[in-house]
Amino acid sequence: METTKPHILVVDDEMGPRESLKMILNPYYNVHLAERGGQAIEILGKYPVDLVTLDLKMPGLTGINVLEKVKQYDRDIEAIIITGYGSLDTAIEGLRLGAFDYISKPFDVNHILALVRRGLERRTAKAKLRQVKSDFLSNISHELRTPLSVVVGFVYLLLNQVIGKLTEEQHKVLETVYRNSEELLELIDNVLWMTSLNSGDSAATMEKFDVHDVVAETIKRYEGTLREKGLRLNTDRVENGVFLFSDRSKVERIFQNIFNNA
Repeated sequence: METTKPHILVVDDEMGPRESLKMILNPYYNVHLAERGGQAIEILGKYPVDLVTLDLKMPGLTGINVLEKVKQYDRDIEAIIITGYGSLDTAIEGLRLGAFDYISKPFDVNHILALVRRGLERRTAKAKLRQVKSDFLSNISHELRTPLSVVVGFVYLLLNQVIGKLTEEQHKVLETVYRNSEELLELIDNVLWMTSLNSGDSAATMEKFDVHDVVAETIKRYEGTLREKGLRLNTDRVENGVFLFSDRSKVERIFQNIFNNA
């Protein structure tokens, strides 16, 4: 089974080094060329770039500028700084911003191949580590959620006096248990939600909705908790008719987290 070759983006305003890198890397990788920073950003949106080689000294967007934008686009894209004017300070700044390594012109063929290979291995290792972390959090959260849901169910039955009558003191205690258990369930759901977001498994359901409605519903849900904390919300500035086109459930969860952490 043929594996998909990684995508390498070479950014250099000089034709010689740019074409040399293409010739060196082309037998092993899908190579994309950019002679300007803006062109490099456009290529990022078209191809699943795994690693970028960046010349530091370019007109317009410098290599450092492009590196910042690359990391904003996808922090896991590896970057190798290539400098031809011996500016060690600038290369170090690139490392601080997330570049994997740097090399000076003229570069050695074997050295650049080794650097690219190590950069791609680093990207793969980070992806695997993130997946292991995601799987661990997901498994732990599911293991906690199941017994906690049972506890919440039984407390609900007790509160509604299905099993027997309660004294006023017992009712207050069980209300506290129920509320805290619900909050813990919500915390677990948040962990599962964040895990699915980080792994890319969370599909978005886009719709148009009024932000005021989301805020009002969330306040109603949390007014008891907020009152216990001595907090009061002023919603006078939340106007009707402010619409978003987004995933409503995710926006609701954001507001819920804000109120939970207030």
